[in-house]
Amino acid sequence: MSLVLDPDTRLKFLTPQEAAVGPKSGFCLVLRDKWWITCPERGLAFYKTARDKGLGSPQYHANRQIAEKLMNDLWPGRGFQVTFVPVAFVPVNLRDYY
Repeated sequence: MSLVLDPDTRLKFLTPQEAAVGPKSGFCLVLRDKWWITCPERGLAFYKTARDKGLGSPQYHANRQIAEKLMNDLWPGRGFQVTFVPVAFVPVNLRDYY
């Protein structure tokens, strides 16, 4: 999995291919019909704080306008875009929750 933290934005990315098929083993979170903040080269965005485990907070919203506003307010001029994703399989490590 290509989950490299971008130090300038505190974002991690999940490639569209990885999100489309899900993890080969283990658990996943299934997110349907969301507008994701995406990077054309790296994929779906997750915001990562120092205390977050795993990928961090997925950067999506059910409403396109809200997702666009968040993207423009938080990461202006970064070349990100808002993309509708019908289904995304996000890997989850259950050890992150206890």
